Amino acid sequence: GLGVAIGRFTAPRDMQSFRQISFRRGVINNARFTPSGEVVYSARWGADMPHLYLTDALSPESRDLGVGDARLASVSASSELAIFQFMKLGTPALLARVPMHGGAPRVIGKSVVAADFSSVTSDLCIVSRTSDGTTVELPPGNVIYRSSGWSDVVRVAPDGRSVALLEHELAIDDAGGVVYIDRNRNVHKLTSNWASIAGLAWAPSGDEIWFSAARSGSTFGVWGVSLDGRVRPVSMHPGSFVLFDVARDGRVLASRLNRRLN
Repeated sequence: GLGVAIGRFTAPRDMQSFRQISFRRGVINNARFTPSGEVVYSARWGADMPHLYLTDALSPESRDLGVGDARLASVSASSELAIFQFMKLGTPALLARVPMHGGAPRVIGKSVVAADFSSVTSDLCIVSRTSDGTTVELPPGNVIYRSSGWSDVVRVAPDGRSVALLEHELAIDDAGGVVYIDRNRNVHKLTSNWASIAGLAWAPSGDEIWFSAARSGSTFGVWGVSLDGRVRPVSMHPGSFVLFDVARDGRVLASRLNRRLN
């Protein structure tokens, strides 16, 4: 199962601390900080479809937001949610926008596999599946990058215009690297392929991208890569952390994978 933890990676490694904020066994799909410092996450418990929950760092309680069968994509600066909504089993999810505290979802499109809000304009950056790969669009309809590979994570920089994504070359393999698209739409492949790579977020400064990955095997650490391609370790704690989000004050949202043999 997976649990969401909140912590800081800015302190020296022996002083880094984490606090678990979800306690049921299941799969956490995504988690993001809200503008007020709470945490929205989507999780699937047992055989249920994923649902959206709201919690904070001080309480062990999580409140179901009642949005329906949905997976979180992103949270805007005005607390609007981008979600992937599942209409029925076996059909593709639809990308929609919905107010966090109630309201009808507004469908944005289908064939979308990743999305993130710009904190500056509230536009969505999306990754869409095509017949020969994927496109990155900011805003939707304005293609800024085409790839023959696939991506399931995209993040808009604090400047609202630059974009980072994880790019995988093979359809059945999560090996891949970090791609940076600057504000002039120049594409920079910042890292070589890692054996396994998953989470992605911008450091608060906007001059470094953090990601969770493994050079070999399947145990993830959290790493940082500068915009000129210099990679450094951020957190190498025991266990396998998957990065979800980084707040402006340096707090980090991550999941820790706990495997259990029954």
